[in-house]
Amino acid sequence: MTTVSEIITDALEDLNVYGAGEAIKDADAQKCLRTLNRMLAQWQARKMYVPGQRDVSFVVDGSVSYAIGTGQTIDTALPVQIDGAFYRLYDIDYPLSVLNSFEDYSNITLKQIAATVPTAVFLQRSATTGTLYVWPQPSVGEIHLITREVVAQYVSLTDTVSLPPECALAIQLSLEELLARPFGRPVTPDLRMDAKNARDVMKRVNLNIPIMSASPDLLGNGRFNIYSGQ
Repeated sequence: MTTVSEIITDALEDLNVYGAGEAIKDADAQKCLRTLNRMLAQWQARKMYVPGQRDVSFVVDGSVSYAIGTGQTIDTALPVQIDGAFYRLYDIDYPLSVLNSFEDYSNITLKQIAATVPTAVFLQRSATTGTLYVWPQPSVGEIHLITREVVAQYVSLTDTVSLPPECALAIQLSLEELLARPFGRPVTPDLRMDAKNARDVMKRVNLNIPIMSASPDLLGNGRFNIYSGQ
């Protein structure tokens, strides 16, 4: 496994900011660490840059919404978005639609209505926590959210990079692209190509394309229309 310090050192040496074996100034190292964390935070929002997904579940109680985030009712790191969801009742799973905008949720005519099986969920994010809306609202069973694994933010140069090994080169070369300008170095065509190729490898490994979906006929297609209220 590689460390943050090793990635930063390799990046600065490749850019000829420092020579091989030359001690890196602490101010420069900290700048690189901040840039690395900001880059990884951007990667969190790109599904193909995140190595893996997880199933976050919670028991429903008939509420219209549930707080989500560390220490909240749904106790998990606040996801960038919900990639998929399903409702489980007595060992039977029902797929849920994930609404992508508050406008979609606002167009639901009757927002509070009891039901045996819900139809959709919507995540409204804030800075550190969020609100997960469920429509309609069952009082038993549990909802499962498919979210992305959290890409770590690093505190120390000695931290071990917690991403799979195939990500290391993509991180280093992408970091070089971001560090070139502030350190007065050009982003060469070779660097751009190498960084892109490394990210493409990572994306191919992380790419997951759903190939199965349940037929509406199996789920009972006479459910309430969320927008018309009928």
